[in-house]
Amino acid sequence: SIQTPILIHTQHSFVHLGKRERYKLYERLFTFFADGVVTVSEPIEDTYLKLGVPRRKLFGVRNGVLYPAFESRTDVSISNARCELASTHASHVHDSSVWDAQHWIVYVARIYPGKGQEHAIQIWNSLPERLRKNAALFFVGPCRSQSELAELQSRASAAHDGNRIMFLGASSVPERWYRAATVCLSCSEFEGHPLVPIEAIGNGSPFLASGILGHRFLAQFAVLFDGGSQSSAVSALTAILERASQCPQYVAAECDKKARCFRDRFSFQRTLAQYEVLYNRFLSFELKGENTEEMRVPLGGSWRVEFPNRWALDTRTRS
Repeated sequence: SIQTPILIHTQHSFVHLGKRERYKLYERLFTFFADGVVTVSEPIEDTYLKLGVPRRKLFGVRNGVLYPAFESRTDVSISNARCELASTHASHVHDSSVWDAQHWIVYVARIYPGKGQEHAIQIWNSLPERLRKNAALFFVGPCRSQSELAELQSRASAAHDGNRIMFLGASSVPERWYRAATVCLSCSEFEGHPLVPIEAIGNGSPFLASGILGHRFLAQFAVLFDGGSQSSAVSALTAILERASQCPQYVAAECDKKARCFRDRFSFQRTLAQYEVLYNRFLSFELKGENTEEMRVPLGGSWRVEFPNRWALDTRTRS
């Protein structure tokens, strides 16, 4: 006999949803054909529920990252990362003194409307001059909109100390940027469950982000500012840079502690194990001809796949 394939869909964001009213209908219609829908964050799940997708179809599996070996945040490791990046990107920077900046503000994201780079330039423009003169703002990420890049470059040229704002394109070694950064920044206007902060914090970088729903899970590990308040962002960034100058060893120890915790929570191995449980359960219930409603168990007022303790992998890197 011919068996019907099992369809499990994973949704990472709804950045498109507000552009056309019909997109809401599409999401409701397409999920009708899926046996299960994996949501990577609670805001994504809440959006599906508001669209009328049955709760029984939704399963929460958070994004995970394949981290490199753990490396403590030290002056030497930061210096090595900066030297490596300066050598790699030397041809992209006309003013080599940028590489000598005390504070590296690193913004890792693709160039695309809504990713927030224009807000970062405004924040840079409002920093105290004494900090801005000894800092550099690096935009790292592929260009997905030439018109957006042109607009950002125009804004950067008109900004205070605009020669210290660099657009360096995509990187094959983002972990080096996280290591080199005094702080990583995201002013994104919308996110599902973003990987950049998971990568950055897990690699030992301080992180400053807009307080959008998609960033709320970072509250214990990053500094969140009011996305509608530029002064809030400027104050937060100023405090981070000053603290990095005044007590670097304390900041480094704090970052290492957060990195280890993040690696436990958001490892790729843990995410993979959760998907394996989900797929095996679908296959098991399908083969037995049982009602897949039994797969779903309530947890904390919402619905999640029940992952046994044996799937809670120990992902800590051992020295």
